[in-house]
Amino acid sequence: MSEASILINELPLTEAFIPTRLLHREGQLREIERCLSPALRHRRINNLYLVGPTGTGKTSVAKWILDTHFQGQSAYVNCWKYQTAHDVLSELLLTFQIPVFGRESTSDLATKFEKIARKKQVIIFLDEADRIRDADVFYHLIKSGAGIVLAPSIRKDSGQMSRIVMIRRLDESDFTLMKSR
Repeated sequence: MSEASILINELPLTEAFIPTRLLHREGQLREIERCLSPALRHRRINNLYLVGPTGTGKTSVAKWILDTHFQGQSAYVNCWKYQTAHDVLSELLLTFQIPVFGRESTSDLATKFEKIARKKQVIIFLDEADRIRDADVFYHLIKSGAGIVLAPSIRKDSGQMSRIVMIRRLDESDFTLMKSR
């Protein structure tokens, strides 16, 4: 009996996989592209909040758009894996090929990231954003002027429909209000 594999190609099952085509998402793709396109002209973008149960395609849609239209000025962070401001900022700097040394403070990392964001309009996709344990990361990203795409994880039984919601530009005063609640 031969040991033939059931899977012909395991790549689509990996976290890094981005489909070449996204079926039945044309409207959502156009809306996200519209919200993010000012970044191509070095302008601030409308931040996005992607809502929907696990498995509805939020990550695939966002990663596809960032990979096809915003390479070099966007970064993806899986907040299930990186949950603190220090971890998220380190991952962002590494994505933009800026060296990170183990003993740097979070504020030093934030300063490095702000320098990147001043040179070009960057877009940060925080996947599983509800897993972040340190809200300071939002303060640092908002302060830097980076565009933010948030996608929290929502269980399928929550009754939420998959949709894309545009949110207004957040600034430091919004963060102060959020923190005081």
